[in-house]
Amino acid sequence: MPTPTVPTPTDGTPRGITAGANRGAGSFEIVLSAVIFGLLGYWLDHSVTHTSPWLTWAFAAVGLVGGVCKVYFEYKANMAVHAEERRAARS
Repeated sequence: MPTPTVPTPTDGTPRGITAGANRGAGSFEIVLSAVIFGLLGYWLDHSVTHTSPWLTWAFAAVGLVGGVCKVYFEYKANMAVHAEERRAARS
């Protein structure tokens, strides 16, 4: 019995698991940006400035806001592309 083949897209769009992985990457970007910036702030607090955890909190907040903004603007751009594709399909 022949094995069924899955059609591969020729237009470069991700399908299946790849598309799901791309959609799920936003949560990792938000968390990792906050963690990486928080660790940078922690290092600055304890090695360079010898202050209380103000830089840790500030850098973590900047990382969190940056990650959220990146995910938001990527979402807006993707929705604009989808809206354009729907308009083109209706024409």
